[in-house]
Amino acid sequence: MKKQRTTQQRKVIEEICFSSTCPLSIDDIESRGKEILATLNRVTVYRNLNRMVDAGELTRFSHPEKGTLYEQANRPHHHHFFCKTCEATFELPGCGLSLKKQTPAGFIVEGHEVFLNGVCAACAS
Repeated sequence: MKKQRTTQQRKVIEEICFSSTCPLSIDDIESRGKEILATLNRVTVYRNLNRMVDAGELTRFSHPEKGTLYEQANRPHHHHFFCKTCEATFELPGCGLSLKKQTPAGFIVEGHEVFLNGVCAACAS
């Protein structure tokens, strides 16, 4: 495999992704990146995110309202909360779902994702 050179754009994207405590959309990453490096463009962001997913550094998942989101890979199992007021996505640690109770006989579960939505504490106050 060809070694990837580390560009200034990639460094900015990595810093944004690895310092975030919540999942990020492509728009989140691009807008934060442009605050640091004005020449950053969407194609470069997508290319680097795809490489980071392929390398196992990031996980990509689809949110029913926000679309594709990215977060650091190798995190403990968790779910997400989407605030409909500020549109932020928050990580909810752990899992309260009992797969044995929810799954019909004969089904084989390979994974799951639960999305909660409503209003976050900051917006509710």
